[in-house]
Amino acid sequence: MLPKPRFHPQRIAARPLHAMAALLATLLAGCTHPLVFDETLPQQIATNLAENACINRCQTAKTACDSDARFDYAQCQAGYSQSFRDYRRCNASSAAKCGYPWWSCSENNYGYCTNRYWECRDACRQTYRNAG
Repeated sequence: MLPKPRFHPQRIAARPLHAMAALLATLLAGCTHPLVFDETLPQQIATNLAENACINRCQTAKTACDSDARFDYAQCQAGYSQSFRDYRRCNASSAAKCGYPWWSCSENNYGYCTNRYWECRDACRQTYRNAG
């Protein structure tokens, strides 16, 4: 017995239509604010698209900030690990003072990135809602 095909040609052909319907629904209902069907419709669409583009820039900045935070944390952990190894070697030696290499790598940069994103997003919404 032959296995059933996973992809149906009818479903694949309908995907562009679903994507167009989703785009149209987003433009009409929008994630930002609903459109009013009157003579200002083209301006409303342009404002919604500009607002969404602004929010996308905020998300891009947050993604970069999160990446930097991950890198900074990894660097901090690596530095702490090396210092702690040096500290253990010092303790094993005959050195008089070794000094404990304590510092915190648990700085909450992710919270900072998230807060910056929400402030940016709110500024985008405020700007484009007042302009529209």
